[in-house]
Amino acid sequence: MPPAILCVAIKSLVISAINLFIRDFIFKSDVCPLLWLFVHVHVVAMAVKVKSVCILQTTLRNSCTFYELEVTVDDATWKVYKRFRDFFGLDVKLISHCGLPRGLLPPKILKNKSKKNIEKRMTALQEYMTCVIARWEQTPRDLLDFVQYEEHNVVGVTGLLTTAVIEKGERMLKSNQMVEFTPQQLHCITRRLTTEAPTYDASSGRPSSDIGHLFDFLCQVKKLKIRSLPGDVTSDTVVGTKGGFMFDLSLFKAVEFLALHEVDPALIRGVEGIQPQLKKLAVHFCSDPLQVSGYSMTLLTCSL
Repeated sequence: MPPAILCVAIKSLVISAINLFIRDFIFKSDVCPLLWLFVHVHVVAMAVKVKSVCILQTTLRNSCTFYELEVTVDDATWKVYKRFRDFFGLDVKLISHCGLPRGLLPPKILKNKSKKNIEKRMTALQEYMTCVIARWEQTPRDLLDFVQYEEHNVVGVTGLLTTAVIEKGERMLKSNQMVEFTPQQLHCITRRLTTEAPTYDASSGRPSSDIGHLFDFLCQVKKLKIRSLPGDVTSDTVVGTKGGFMFDLSLFKAVEFLALHEVDPALIRGVEGIQPQLKKLAVHFCSDPLQVSGYSMTLLTCSL
């Protein structure tokens, strides 16, 4: 058995043994069974496996060749753009940190940038990425950073938002300032509520792994703006969503002012949860009416 696979297998057995011991202790004692859930999510560590990286094409920007990569992790798909030097940097890190053999990365073409040579290098880079992905059962952190996993994955997006809330959330709430999210971010928060991933991963050692900070912040926001970025409404390149980013507003239990900017109301869920406290609704460049508190607010031209 390859060492990497053996290591993952041993790690899984150890985690299972610890969880079984804790579970038996809790259920044989008078401790509340809910404590099992609390302890369990602290012990289990998440394993991430990149399913595939496909190099779709190349584009030329400021005389530099960029490779368009389509990344798939579980059911999530997104695109990133990389130069050859990014592949070289990844190769150096994987050799240094993970024991990747040298010589797998194709050499850089210094001068000859003909279409034929670029296509040849793209094929070689595809073979390199396929080889690297297949090498590890659990994708190394350096490779996850390369495909920008933290920026596009549901857990990654909510982790970045949690970090921002820890740093700025209290000050924003005290000043009662407008809090802005994109539909993509709210979609990730909504999916995070239903995912099997633990709400807190103690093994990471990072405050961003405790998204309880984020949920607590959302419950206190009074002024909320939701603004689409270019491509958000119809994009299917992030978190595998086709036709737009559906999201739920029910977490915003204190919101009094809601502003929508180029957001498709058909993708919004949980509107009934904000009805009791909502005092003002502003809708800017939205194609369909939004039903709130028994009335329909259609297109408005407002300064957001």
